Formats: sequence, C-alpha cells, structure tokens
Amino acid sequence: MYSSNVLPLAARIISFATTIKAAPASQDAVCSDGTVMSNAICCDFIPLAQDLTENLFENECGETAHEVLHLSFRMCKIYDAIAFSQSLGPSVRGGADGSMLIFPDVESNYATNLGISDSINDLAPFLASGKYPTISASDMIQFGAAVAVGLCPGTPQLEFLAGRQNTTAPAIDRLIPEPQDSVSTILARFEDVANLDSEDVVSLLISVKSSPVARADHVDPTLADAPFDSTPFTFDSQFFLKTLLAPVGFPGTDSMCSILPSLQY
Repeated sequence: MYSSNVLPLAARIISFATTIKAAPASQDAVCSDGTVMSNAICCDFIPLAQDLTENLFENECGETAHEVLHLSFRMCKIYDAIAFSQSLGPSVRGGADGSMLIFPDVESNYATNLGISDSINDLAPFLASGKYPTISASDMIQFGAAVAVGLCPGTPQLEFLAGRQNTTAPAIDRLIPEPQDSVSTILARFEDVANLDSEDVVSLLISVKSSPVARADHVDPTLADAPFDSTPFTFDSQFFLKTLLAPVGFPGTDSMCSILPSLQY
C-alpha cells in the first residue's frame, strides 16, 4: 500500500515523534533514544508509534488504519463533538475525550455509531496493556490516527498535540442527527451545539463524509467494503473529482437508500 517515497519505518517513527507537542509546553526534554521533545511526557509516544505501526497497522495503509482514522473523526468532528447542547446545559458532554474507548459497550450501541466497534477493538488492547500509563484514551485515539495517516500515500506529516483528559461519563445518545432526519431538524441540532448556521453544517458534513481513504460496510449489505472513490488506499482528492462527474447510478439494490453513489466507477 506504499508509494515509492514513503520513509523507512524508523525514520517515519522519528518524524511522528518530532512533531509531538504537549500542552502546555515546558523546557525541552531528551528522550532515551536521543529524540528532543517539547515535554518529557511526549517521549512515551515514541514506543507507542512503533507498536501501532508494526503490530496494529502492519506497516501499511490498510483497513485497520482506516478504522482508527474513522474513530478519530467521530471523536473530533461531528459524531462526538456534536454531543454538546446549549439547551440541555453543561452536563451534556462530548468532544475528543476518549469516551468511545473508555465506554466501549455503551456508545458503540448507539444507532449513529453503527460499525464503530471494529475501530474501538483495534485500540482497546493497547490501552489495556499497561505499557502506556501516561497516555490517556483520548490521546491514544488521536495519536493512533496520526500514525495511521502517515502510512497512507499522499498524506501530510501531522502535528500531534498531547494532553487530552479522559471523560468520566459517556456521551448522551440521540443528540446526533441521522441521515433520514429533516433538514430543519438537522440545522436545529447544530444551532443548539454552537450556533452553527447552514453553511457551517455543509462544510462540516463535507469534511467528515469525504474521507479520502474510506469504505462502507453497513450501508448496503449487498456491497461489502464499498469504497467512497476509486482510490480508497490513497489520501487524495479523488472523492471530489468523482463527485463532480456525472453519476451512473447507485450500486446495490434498487430499494436501498444509499450514501454510496457510484463514485468508485
């Protein structure tokens, strides 16, 4: 799954490590392998990067890398970030707080989180291993996504910011709009989150639903691992190009309400 210019494993891990920063930053620290970090706690991410790269992702931009990136999107963008409510007050929580990994038997059962169990199961053993006691569940999710992205051809080198705190309770169910909801219902939900208007909502939906390395498993049972575009293992803009082309119909059964127009053809 690599392009010819992908760095060797050791160099990739160093490149990940050198972009890790802690919040708030302190005096630079030198890790045991000689890598210089902005905070000593960041040194703990170096062995985690190697562990994830070799033992979870198996050095490739494969399905597991896609799953962990998917989990990060859910935590940071719409799926968990929208689990806030001005009308319900501060007791309603969400965001990149590790809740899906901390409460795997709760949030994975929400209707809007269909298919997220694989992503949770990918990272759960690393959190439970005890090898990384200083790394929170929320940081592990986001760092895992940064490592995964770096394995995909065409991706940028990401800066990772450490220091997220774990939540003490799962996100509340039924705060995330579903595709079958009316436009007015969806817009009202986003306005309740943070006074987001229709343009904000469209921008967010595009950023989340146009993942350049994604496939669908549960939309249409007649289509296994249906890709969103023709290059599901390359981090590129092919999704947008295919969207602009004239569609040739929806794959799968005629009665299926699908989010997968034939972009892969």
